[in-house]
Amino acid sequence: MNDSTFIFSFEKNFDFDGAMVWIQTYWTHSFVYVSIYLLLIYLGQRWMQSRRAFELRTALAIWSLSLAVFSILSTCRILPQLLAEVQQHGFEHTVCDRSFFKENLIFSFWSWYFAMSKVVELGDTAFIILRKQKLFFLHWYHHVTVLLYTWFSTQELVPTSRWFILMNFTVHSAMYSYYAFKAMKFKIPRSIAMTITTAELLQMVGGLYVNWQAYRQLASGRVCGTGMWNIKLSILMYASYWYLFAHLFYNSYLKKAGIYDYITIVNSEMSRSAYRKRNVSRIVNEAFHEFESQNKADQEELTTEVETELITSLTQEKSTSCHIRPFHRS
Repeated sequence: MNDSTFIFSFEKNFDFDGAMVWIQTYWTHSFVYVSIYLLLIYLGQRWMQSRRAFELRTALAIWSLSLAVFSILSTCRILPQLLAEVQQHGFEHTVCDRSFFKENLIFSFWSWYFAMSKVVELGDTAFIILRKQKLFFLHWYHHVTVLLYTWFSTQELVPTSRWFILMNFTVHSAMYSYYAFKAMKFKIPRSIAMTITTAELLQMVGGLYVNWQAYRQLASGRVCGTGMWNIKLSILMYASYWYLFAHLFYNSYLKKAGIYDYITIVNSEMSRSAYRKRNVSRIVNEAFHEFESQNKADQEELTTEVETELITSLTQEKSTSCHIRPFHRS
């Protein structure tokens, strides 16, 4: 443990041995929690089919803010411990040595509550269902697999998990803060959401890298506390996360935004107008309006055809009516 770090009494008095006995005895209960979670998703969605969505902004803000504060405090406590360990023993040591968990009570305390928080975070899905928002596969798949893997790795004291915990806490600090401010109706730039999703992608790359380093240690014949089975399982998990988050990033920020079409329009307009030395900001604005007008072109054309047909029809009816009236008078 970093001697220069102040340790709180609740961290110092953490019963590491008791916690390990409990998790090694009951870690399989995570499968029960996951089963109940999936059942509640199914029942909850059916129950909400005939009901109006709940707003729940205040509850969501409190929920997200609480998890954000927890993640921020955890990051601040464990980051200095890991950095000190790398400085003293090297990175390779951190992916293979188990003794760190028992010797460093600061890390042990916060990593224990990290494992417990994975059960609490299942509550995220309740807000999605009760607010009748779209439930993506990535959301519930991520919650299920993280809970199962975290409890399994905790009872085995897998050394690589210290990096997984730190990366997850760091990303969740930003993610839950974002959710909290959004629930409080703060106007947050779209670039912030893109940055958070990018950080999640980098987290998956970091997870793959840590596993690769552990594999190298095993392949070199070194005794390593991270087993090959755990490495394979973790690589499969992180690879699937990366693919799903990359797919989400593309659909959310590239495909839906029409960014490729917009860039094409800007480049085309810049090329056509360069010789006229027009102002760059004016070109971009015109390109944006052209991009917007393209989306409305079909609708306007259809509307024009309908209006023309309607006017023609009314004109014919009026003309017919004028010719008929004199004969009725006679």
